[in-house]
Amino acid sequence: MKPLRSTLILLFLVAIGGAYLIWNERGAPVAAGAVVLMRAPENEVRRVTLQPANVVVERNSFTVRDQKTGLSAPLDSEEARGLWAQIDLVQSDLPVENPENLKQYGLENPRASIEVDGRKLEFGEVSNFDKNLIYARGSGRIGLVSATLAAKTRKTFDQWRDRDVLGSRAQNAGLFDLKNSSAQIYFEQNQSGVWRLSAAKNGVFKARADAEIVKNALRALSDAKIGRWLDERGQNPARYGLDKATVEWKSGGLNLQIGAKTSGGYAARRDGTGAIFEIPASLFATLNRPLRDWRDSRIAVFDANSVSKIEVSARGARRVLTKNEGGWKADGWKREEKREGAQADLKTRAAALDLLDFLGGLRASSFLDSTKNEAKPKFTSAKAENAKADFGFGFGSPELRIEVETESGEVADVRFGRARDQLFAQNLSGDTRSGTTFAVSANALAPAQNALDILFGPRQKAQK
Repeated sequence: MKPLRSTLILLFLVAIGGAYLIWNERGAPVAAGAVVLMRAPENEVRRVTLQPANVVVERNSFTVRDQKTGLSAPLDSEEARGLWAQIDLVQSDLPVENPENLKQYGLENPRASIEVDGRKLEFGEVSNFDKNLIYARGSGRIGLVSATLAAKTRKTFDQWRDRDVLGSRAQNAGLFDLKNSSAQIYFEQNQSGVWRLSAAKNGVFKARADAEIVKNALRALSDAKIGRWLDERGQNPARYGLDKATVEWKSGGLNLQIGAKTSGGYAARRDGTGAIFEIPASLFATLNRPLRDWRDSRIAVFDANSVSKIEVSARGARRVLTKNEGGWKADGWKREEKREGAQADLKTRAAALDLLDFLGGLRASSFLDSTKNEAKPKFTSAKAENAKADFGFGFGSPELRIEVETESGEVADVRFGRARDQLFAQNLSGDTRSGTTFAVSANALAPAQNALDILFGPRQKAQK
């Protein structure tokens, strides 16, 4: 009995495997009592011709061609998936009894057809009892099928073509160049996922970019759809301002140029050649931001939860705050100033947290990347050269300096200077140590004053 049982099990497995292969190779099974009008598994399809739209869909090249004009374009992926699904198996559970009477079903002179590699499915009259069904003829048989399949034969070339401006590849870009009406900017994402930008190609990426703004721009490029085609053959770029594009975005093999304003947005084209089309005005506005709007306005970037040390210099003194298991301890007091006890520890902790909130929440109102000024004296010595960044911004006698260090050794060292009734900041560590000066609001230090009062005592009022 054992050999017989093994043989039966083996035959059963072979039958299951065969059914699996048939399902995958030949598509869905035919319903009981239904007749097959066409079967065209996606992996076997090469070309689909649709009439009366006069459109040819090529699966291998994933393109669509207008037979009347000769124009060819990339195929819309969603439209393609819908077509493959519907022609995979065209069956009718309502076959007609007298298929030889073509005129009765409007098939003597078919109104529409789908031809797949020489096999044709023709469409006739809509059913009198159900407008969602239409008579179709294929493989020598006639039956009622869904009218949605026949509707595909009337879709125009424009409806089949891909309307993505750049598609999903744009969202995955980790390096791109952007030229717009105000700047030429180069963006790069490092291995840690941090975006940096520079105004000098192949230069040091000295400024941190605003990650959310960059991600939103790439998402907008990925999601953007073409509104309409302005010049199919792209023979007159100057008419649409594309001979001197206002905006140009490049990444790897992707290239988008944006030119003149149109009634529904802006004229654009890909790769500097080919069809000219219309994009939404919102995409133009997103890419045409000035340089300052692409930058991260945070002056210091650090993980507040992992900060283990804070050094504060202000009001002619210096304090060092160290984090331990019990909270925060402060050093740097003079003997007569030294404070101890639970109350002092609580105040030190409050000061430390306030300073971290202040520094982490600080934002620049503008950026001064160059300290070059025609009114400045010429520097002739190394010592004087080092003072260049201090000149004119009050950094020679900083009003406040805060240096934070994390458990992993990351450092943010920010100094504040006041000049000409304006407040400036400079981060001497990290991405901006090249010398970028940040302008901040004149009262930006107000949130830190309570912490400074705890650490240094109340400020002395200026005598009149």
